[in-house]
Amino acid sequence: MKQKTLIFILGLLSTIACQAVTSKDNATNMDYDYQLPIQGFHFFNQIQKTGSATTTLTVSYKDYNGKTHKDGLLEIPAAITDQVKKLFNNLLTSGFLFQEIKPLSHYSNIFEAIKSNATFFFASNTGKIWLMVNPVNNPLIIRNDKNNNKKLTHHTHTSVDTTSNELTIFPAAGVLSVNVNQTASTGKLMPKILDVFSKYNFLQALQVGGNPDYLFFGLLGYKYNAPSSMPPKKIKMSSAPLIDPIFSYEPLPDNVKKALIASGSWKKGCPVSLERLNYVQFGYHGYDGNIAQGALVTADVVAPNILEIFRKFFKNKIKVEKPGGGKVGGTGMFICRKITGESGFSLHSYGTALDLSYYRNPYVGEYKHIKSSGGAFATGVIITPDSPLTFLNRNQKIEGFNEVHVDYIRSQGLSEWGGHWLNRTDYMHFQSSPFFSYLFPLIDYDSGRTLLTLEKNADRILHKFSIQSTEIAKWVLMVRLYPKDFAQMFVKNIAQFDALGEDKFYQMLYTKLQAQASK
Repeated sequence: MKQKTLIFILGLLSTIACQAVTSKDNATNMDYDYQLPIQGFHFFNQIQKTGSATTTLTVSYKDYNGKTHKDGLLEIPAAITDQVKKLFNNLLTSGFLFQEIKPLSHYSNIFEAIKSNATFFFASNTGKIWLMVNPVNNPLIIRNDKNNNKKLTHHTHTSVDTTSNELTIFPAAGVLSVNVNQTASTGKLMPKILDVFSKYNFLQALQVGGNPDYLFFGLLGYKYNAPSSMPPKKIKMSSAPLIDPIFSYEPLPDNVKKALIASGSWKKGCPVSLERLNYVQFGYHGYDGNIAQGALVTADVVAPNILEIFRKFFKNKIKVEKPGGGKVGGTGMFICRKITGESGFSLHSYGTALDLSYYRNPYVGEYKHIKSSGGAFATGVIITPDSPLTFLNRNQKIEGFNEVHVDYIRSQGLSEWGGHWLNRTDYMHFQSSPFFSYLFPLIDYDSGRTLLTLEKNADRILHKFSIQSTEIAKWVLMVRLYPKDFAQMFVKNIAQFDALGEDKFYQMLYTKLQAQASK
């Protein structure tokens, strides 16, 4: 059969009315039920359940317990029977798990099949062939922009008057189904399993008609050449304006201090004083093709390392979204605020966390309701209104994805990447360990640099310390008692931590600091 390229129906999904209709919350569980009106989804209105050239095929598969071989039924075009047999045999041997495999004709409509997490074939009335795979685990995401509101909102805002993402996730799978880093990856179309599908000419059809506001994680097209991931504009370095950028760091200038206070980015009660913050200036290559001057506010102890990161980026022509954070740009560092959805201070409040190019590196996770004039709204995937949803698909390799920077930035003391978090994923976020961040404001700059050297070189040893408030309170007491000697004594004896455990290590340090102070 001559191979043809599947194309999406012109104008598909051009008008779509989608809405989040219920959100329920209690002390232990958050259950968000997103519903999509059938009449508003033109793609599904064009489904044909059967056709004259359709045959029924029985395939074996492993269900979600991973132990039982089951037989499933598929209604498929007779012309691709051999391809589908080979595909599902390969999926069985590869260990890929399905919730259930049933024909679409066994359900009242396609929405019932999707909510049942069924895997099934269907065709549009133009004859295009589609395969839906575990749609609850690989959900459909739609940007809900009913008012065409392009106001820039993102997760660093302390208060908003609407949900800051305005996304509908259908079916009601939960935002963590979008997260490719979850340990519960059962039934997800991960890169290795996508290779199996592509071997038999089924390729993931993430976007529809090139529309950046729709993603089908579980939709596969037969012999379909997936659209490009819309990479950012390539920079022609020869045409980039030439400037002589400044690379420096210094204590906060008075005008920067006043700007931080005026904007509310720093206020009385923040965990780091203005005197422990630095102003880092650097040149960068922007996605607009220009070379520009950028600046960030950071903790003084990490300022030399932040400067080195951006100096290397500039030297290697690594593009960066505009520094500034907040409503200014896509890269930010210091802002005194609470952890997203929680009550404690974010490490951004200490100047030890970097959000790098957050348009291309969104936050994926669940957190508490944001109160607004219209009631309580659940917020999940955070992606700015003018950022393509394709940036949620981390199976791609797109210029600007932070995955490639993790090892280098870790070597500069920001030893934790939010892209590795499992209960939520923050692809934009790099940070020093909380333990280091909580203690450095209590000691002088040189002692802080001593601890940061340990953070860089000791294989994440500081991440082994408890950050429970009761445990941190003990360490804070020790630091306040011995601020000049703490860091050196800590580093000198850190090799004993694994053998002693945190409590005994603490007791040993306390004894040694007492003895040294009494001399």
